[in-house]
Amino acid sequence: STLFPYTTLFRSVLLESHYREHWPVSRYAEQLGLSTERLNRMVRNETGQNAQSLIHTRLAREACRRLVHVAAPVSRLAFDLGFQDPAYFCRFFKRHTGLGPREYRTRTLERLAGC
Repeated sequence: STLFPYTTLFRSVLLESHYREHWPVSRYAEQLGLSTERLNRMVRNETGQNAQSLIHTRLAREACRRLVHVAAPVSRLAFDLGFQDPAYFCRFFKRHTGLGPREYRTRTLERLAGC
């Protein structure tokens, strides 16, 4: 489909390079020479999600990875992921995973250790 190159560029190049910078969808669209509405339509047609949801999903996935593999305080990981406020990061994370970051880390590490 003609949508494929744009959604691939968005997901594989732009999103992977800039999700920690918390770009608005309009900036991604501008980089691709598209309107925000067109980018959202293309992404939704291919993924079932709008562009903002895709960005948040990627950010939450990286947060999960870092919580398990990086032994740093949650506040440090929040800043590393572009959040200015660790409390906002905790709310964002809980909204996307159902658990707070500390609880997610504890449960996942216990599960991996076979507890």
